[in-house]
Amino acid sequence: MEKLQIKKTPYDFVLEFICAIGLTAVLYPLFSYTELAEVRWPVHFNVSGEINSWGTRSNMWFIPIMTVVMYVGISILGNKADKLKFPVPVTENNKYSLYRLGFRGMKFVKFGVMCIFAYMNIMSFLIATEKESTIDFNVILILSGMLLIITLIMYLMAFLYKEK
Repeated sequence: MEKLQIKKTPYDFVLEFICAIGLTAVLYPLFSYTELAEVRWPVHFNVSGEINSWGTRSNMWFIPIMTVVMYVGISILGNKADKLKFPVPVTENNKYSLYRLGFRGMKFVKFGVMCIFAYMNIMSFLIATEKESTIDFNVILILSGMLLIITLIMYLMAFLYKEK
């Protein structure tokens, strides 16, 4: 069976570019601020967004490393849409539509993950440098909710391609 090539649209490139900006936003504080050498880093927040626990500068690497792993993993998985599981049977008639939906869906998931991690890392950086004192979990809840809604929409859209 030959590998099906999903045609990338300008929309896909824009979404990928935005994800790359999110990845850059996560990595930027690590390499741009030398004053972080003696800073304590927030490692846990309570539900009000106040810091429960502080760590050392080495803790600032956790979110960026996890973000890079997620970015690479989701990128690889998104390019292998034929390996994804779909809620409807994949047939010759609907496979291109389903694989394109899976390909684009993974881009949206990557976008959501990059937004969440970029926000968390930027806020941790601002708290570590004492420019902020708390993190607003409403932003994380909104971003997570949007990610959940997008995933649900993609799941429901798969049923549009079900063979009758």
